[in-house]
Amino acid sequence: MKKIFLFSVIALFLSAMGSCEKDECKKNIKESELGVRNFSYTQPKQYVSNAIHIIEKEYLELKVKGHFLSIRHINSALNSCPKQISVTSKLSNDTIYINETQSKECLRIGNYDLRYEVGKLDYRKYHIVLTKFNSSFPITVFKLDFNANTNKIVNINPQKAVIVYTGKPNKDGCDYLIKIDETFYKPTFLPLEFCYQNLKVKLQYQLLKKKWTCKKDRKTYTQIDILKIEEDVDNYPIYEHIGTIIDKGDPSLDGCGYFIKINKVLYKPINLPKEYCHKGLKVKVKVKYNILQKKGFNCHWDIKKYNQIKIIKITKQ
Repeated sequence: MKKIFLFSVIALFLSAMGSCEKDECKKNIKESELGVRNFSYTQPKQYVSNAIHIIEKEYLELKVKGHFLSIRHINSALNSCPKQISVTSKLSNDTIYINETQSKECLRIGNYDLRYEVGKLDYRKYHIVLTKFNSSFPITVFKLDFNANTNKIVNINPQKAVIVYTGKPNKDGCDYLIKIDETFYKPTFLPLEFCYQNLKVKLQYQLLKKKWTCKKDRKTYTQIDILKIEEDVDNYPIYEHIGTIIDKGDPSLDGCGYFIKINKVLYKPINLPKEYCHKGLKVKVKVKYNILQKKGFNCHWDIKKYNQIKIIKITKQ
């Protein structure tokens, strides 16, 4: 269970310094605010008004700049206006706490590339705890040997979860809940295509202070804002076929976007690279893919429902 593991890791890190009485421990803990300098960000390629459906690879690039740790956080999902994003950091003994946050929530979400430097730091080994929105739940915890040659990439993996449907809230249920480890949460918004019983997903989320009470059983659930969500295809069959990319028109006008025709069946890809999108042209490709289990794609301009696929690898023929 990832969440419990993260807390256990932090506890082990701090307890490894030795046992002591409560008052004595307080005296031994040395805390100090760290400077954050040269903060900048790259504008997201697109904003959405709800959760980002495709989880782009998220990772940290860590380098040394004198006695500052240079951090480049790629694809950090933030539901914030750009000018209101900020980063704070503090040092507690050998643990560096970094928090990426916002001063005010916005209705849009985007994947930001953040750059900043944290320091000054002595050359030695540290534990890094990265959080968002001042949450108690870290998005990653790792060890770092900080020295003149520091050059490291740390991948940030999304949390696995299950969508659970409990029935209509105005009748006998609590609507859709999200089960993470053994705990149920109430999402403030769940995209329609993920409203599917027992659907396994990967997500990143913000834990809220707000509670939601189900009318059926009067149970109270903690609410979450979903930042990123995608179907968990880790154990799905992998297919490989020759297909043809077909342009079915601009979705903002009177079309349905790009499809891949495989064995006379049209599939809607959720992650077709832009270099394979050629307006009005048919492109022959070899594609390795998973067929998704979530609700099919509905085009606004026809009544058909199309199965969606996630591309693993694609090449032109």
